[in-house]
Amino acid sequence: MVRHWIMLAVVALAGCGDPYKYDREDRTDRRPRELKVTHTVGGVHWCALGYAGGWYQGYGHRLLSLGARTGDVLSTIEPVAAGTGGAIRSLAAWRGDLYAVVERTALVRIDVRDPKDLAVIETSNAAALGLEPEAISVIDDRLFVSGIGGVLELPSGTRYLTGLDASSEVVKVGNELVVLIGNDLRALDGGELSIEASAILPLQPGQGPEGGAVLLEQGRLGSAVVLIDHAFAEVSRVALGKGILSMSIAGGRVWAFTPDSMFTWSFGTTGLTDELELKVKGALGIELLGKNRYGVYGAFGRSLFRLEADDEGAGDTFYRSHREPGNIVIALSDQRRIIAGTPTDVWSYSVGGECELVQRTLQVGEMPRDELTLDDGKASIEGDDRGRLVVEVGGSRQEFTMPNIATMAIVENDLWVAYRDGVKVYRRSASPAAGLSEVASLRLPGPVTHVFPRRAGQGASFVSALGGMGTTEWKPVGDLPNTNAGR
Repeated sequence: MVRHWIMLAVVALAGCGDPYKYDREDRTDRRPRELKVTHTVGGVHWCALGYAGGWYQGYGHRLLSLGARTGDVLSTIEPVAAGTGGAIRSLAAWRGDLYAVVERTALVRIDVRDPKDLAVIETSNAAALGLEPEAISVIDDRLFVSGIGGVLELPSGTRYLTGLDASSEVVKVGNELVVLIGNDLRALDGGELSIEASAILPLQPGQGPEGGAVLLEQGRLGSAVVLIDHAFAEVSRVALGKGILSMSIAGGRVWAFTPDSMFTWSFGTTGLTDELELKVKGALGIELLGKNRYGVYGAFGRSLFRLEADDEGAGDTFYRSHREPGNIVIALSDQRRIIAGTPTDVWSYSVGGECELVQRTLQVGEMPRDELTLDDGKASIEGDDRGRLVVEVGGSRQEFTMPNIATMAIVENDLWVAYRDGVKVYRRSASPAAGLSEVASLRLPGPVTHVFPRRAGQGASFVSALGGMGTTEWKPVGDLPNTNAGR
């Protein structure tokens, strides 16, 4: 009987398997992965708009809502996700909403009723617009979007100068709607005006000749700010023996920005007068936010500014300034940090973390790589415009085109390419004869100048001359499968 029970126990154990054996579950994440921008810092403040008591700024790919009295950030929003668009280059208010132009990417309509809680209402990409947008303006309750491919009027949907590349906002001079095509001023009906300029701004009522505008002319020996009337006749001209980067009209004055100063003039009876030169490096624009209270912005960051002395303090004074790495001319990395230099500052960016000013000099940075050796071949940047990536591997030759390639890097056996509009990643195909194929592309505020492998792997960090710095990672797509299903 005892033997019988022992035999039953052995059979039972055999049926249950080894009670001490652990069946390891395969938990390998086999989901496909896509490249994402996971963190960004810095960039140029390209545009600003004072509207409904608030102050809004396009800062790299972000839109900031700022307190008009304090300059404090109330809210930040990304009209398009990081890695999918350029910088915000133009702002306009129309019918109660704010419209932002994401450079050559999209027109975004934003709800700003609560400055502390901005919300995207609608996004129209370049394909839907039928052009690559670069500027926006409102004239007689009509919204004009201009860019590569012409001009679009909303809400009518009327198109102008189709197939041409508009380089300014649409402006009304007299009764004529005009825009710059390159450096040529054109009427929207196609008429040529025989006027050359690199920028144009409309005058508001009470500012200079009624129905006129301000033009910026660039020359080999300097620049000139030109005041014209409603008939396009020149009223006055102010020449500067240095290059002007941009212009603004604010507080009843014309402002012009050079790399190390901002010049301003008031409107006199015979033209521009009362010239002032105010020292500031990296400014690109100015907005009037209140009585004698201006907001200045650009590659240096942003600041409030008091032009004249008043009860709050001395004139020609910047205050409540916030500096940013916005014009990076040199950079190097140890894979954990990026040290980046601008014309005025040196910044230390802990990849994926904080970015701070450091007290040091930076004279030598990472040099561009025009040629890289691959396992069985090479990659090189070619063309006078650096517009061709040539890859020779396994006896085959491939060419990929993109504008203004800056450099290349090998990151975990992939070839990463930095160029004007972002980063592209190429990987060896499964078939050696097929060469390399593009596996990822990021659209970034450019031009992107550096790509650095990350010490932790799974991606790289990047530097953009005018778009700041950032971190990328390969992220899994979709949800993990439910391994407990059916148990």
